[in-house]
Amino acid sequence: MNIQSRFQRGLSLVELMVALAIGMVLIAGFLQIFLSVRSTYSTNEAASRTQENGRFALEFLSEHARMAGYRDPKHLDRPLPIMPPTGNGCAFSSGTKSAFCTEERGIVSSPDNGDETGDRIAFTYQPPLDSSGKRLDCAGNEVTDADGVIINTFTTRATESSSGLACRSIYDDGTTLSSGYTELVDGIDAVQFQYGLMSPTGFIHQYVTADNVPNWSDVGALRIAVLANSISTVTPPPPDKDYYLLDAGPYNFSDGKIRQVFTTTVYLRNSIQ
Repeated sequence: MNIQSRFQRGLSLVELMVALAIGMVLIAGFLQIFLSVRSTYSTNEAASRTQENGRFALEFLSEHARMAGYRDPKHLDRPLPIMPPTGNGCAFSSGTKSAFCTEERGIVSSPDNGDETGDRIAFTYQPPLDSSGKRLDCAGNEVTDADGVIINTFTTRATESSSGLACRSIYDDGTTLSSGYTELVDGIDAVQFQYGLMSPTGFIHQYVTADNVPNWSDVGALRIAVLANSISTVTPPPPDKDYYLLDAGPYNFSDGKIRQVFTTTVYLRNSIQ
């Protein structure tokens, strides 16, 4: 008698179907874990990018706000730290150069590519010498006039896929310094400013919008708020939410991006009051 014939060879159809069912359950479980981990990673990465964009934008704006009004001590006159709006003391009251004046802007709901989507602010100062002995504007372009006072304007602009913080510069006499905006930080939907009015005793007693500043020589502090996004979408999309930037809002989006509001307050070191 052949001993090998006593042993079963292969699997029955029932056993094979049971094995396949168990395998499919295990694969489905592993697939669910993989998708969950990937979604968590994508969300965390998007949140990190949002925070990075917001902090970079605040850092750029705060740095130039602290320099606003600066000029070498050899000069007796100092510029007004912030160029006022058109019709309220801006040196460029008309024409294309009025784009270098501070401007209070409301919500831009459906901007076209290149449109400004937030407030515009214009810092006026003489760029200090950097470590290489050069004077630079907000975009890193060299300022060749050693005694020149420039105006650095900042705003947010819409792009084809997102929006970002951008700047451009001009000499205070109207001479062109940079031809157009330079993108600084991507993923910034809007920026808003409020201006702190200083009392004769040196205390900030009120924050107002640009259109409500009675005397720009009294501005001694600046509130800054930026709305940053993750640039890329996340799955599942974040819940609908209204966003407020100081006095502006609500902003509402349904594009699947993570968003966060960042705010800070900067005191103007070179206030002329």
